[in-house]
Amino acid sequence: YDRHWVAGAGTLFPFSSLDRFAAVGVGYELRYYAPQFVVRYQPDAPRPTIPRRGTTAVASTSFFFSSARGFADSVSAEEGHVLALAARHSSRYTGGTFAFTAGDARYQTYLKVPWLEHHALALQLAGGAAAGDIGDRAVYALGGAALADPILQLLRAVRGPSPTLRGYPPGALSGNAFALGSLEYRFPIAVLDQGIDTLPVYLRRVHGAAFADAAAVANEPFHFGRPRAAAGLEVRVEVTLGYSLGAIARVGVARGFNEGGVTQPYLTLGSPF
Repeated sequence: YDRHWVAGAGTLFPFSSLDRFAAVGVGYELRYYAPQFVVRYQPDAPRPTIPRRGTTAVASTSFFFSSARGFADSVSAEEGHVLALAARHSSRYTGGTFAFTAGDARYQTYLKVPWLEHHALALQLAGGAAAGDIGDRAVYALGGAALADPILQLLRAVRGPSPTLRGYPPGALSGNAFALGSLEYRFPIAVLDQGIDTLPVYLRRVHGAAFADAAAVANEPFHFGRPRAAAGLEVRVEVTLGYSLGAIARVGVARGFNEGGVTQPYLTLGSPF
């Protein structure tokens, strides 16, 4: 386990129209890593690699494009595409003690299921490659949803962990390159539109998703190990808290099919994509 202290700032320059949104972003994040563990090993055994204390100072630039579109009663986007690109760099020249350079890409597309109202298919393909490390830590770590502070998720409008390989422990796979694919079948369950007197909690809709995830990681680009796959089900509840903070609460169970896979029940906030 690591304890992190984080401070950062960023800005977006949007270029939007009626049917699409695009933006270029720049940002800077300073993060201090403090390992919170003690490693015990035998004197005659090989000495393990222990992650070091230190900082990353990440200067980043990004591009985002979306033509994804849903409708008033949709539980998901039902048509369109999303493309996101990002480049990140940390070194002593940006103010950090750890040095790495990384490039990430993500593509999403949505398709309405014929003859079924507001049923949709959602596909995500993501990948990234990096050179360097974070104090003997890999740049990328994939796994299931980690425990997070729900209040901070709401205030920061965090959509959800990305990338995520459900059905495996958080950070189960790590490396300096990754490839990930996710497919979801999303369907409505019930329209609630119900609050409790004047309490600051309002329930809008309940919907579900059946999903499959697959991912592979590598220490070098294009030298991936055996892919890991998982599948599962989720129930999602759209809620409004404090009269203005919208969120999606997700309750699910996932099963990983390969080495390290577990049957993983979870509760988290935000849509995976």
